[in-house]
Amino acid sequence: KIPFCDNFFDVAIMGDILEHLRDPKKVIKEVFRVARVFAACVPIGRKTLEHISPYPTIDTVINLFENLDVTLEWFSSAGDIISPDQVSITESKPWVFFRAYHNKVIENNTQGINALYNEDKKKFKHEIVRDEW
Repeated sequence: KIPFCDNFFDVAIMGDILEHLRDPKKVIKEVFRVARVFAACVPIGRKTLEHISPYPTIDTVINLFENLDVTLEWFSSAGDIISPDQVSITESKPWVFFRAYHNKVIENNTQGINALYNEDKKKFKHEIVRDEW
């Protein structure tokens, strides 16, 4: 369990991580507990020694979100929003880029998000950490 309260983060980003997890559905469910939006990229292709959970097609990525109340949004490698059938996988660009939203976030996007965010932030004391050379 991630040590943060529900909806603590606005966005969780997982680049090239899901294919390395033994139970990616469980991780996605937990990430959605603490974040309102989930963004990721995963390679599409065959299993390798390092890819425990390979995604041979875009449908296998979509199946990760089965039974979750989310909307998926797909992106080209240039960052343009595209439909799932426009996702282009090539040997030199084997990644699929997507973002998933809680459907309740989409419904309440213009109201309530700031209130939820501020309420969650009150529960934790933050310390600013600076990395200086």
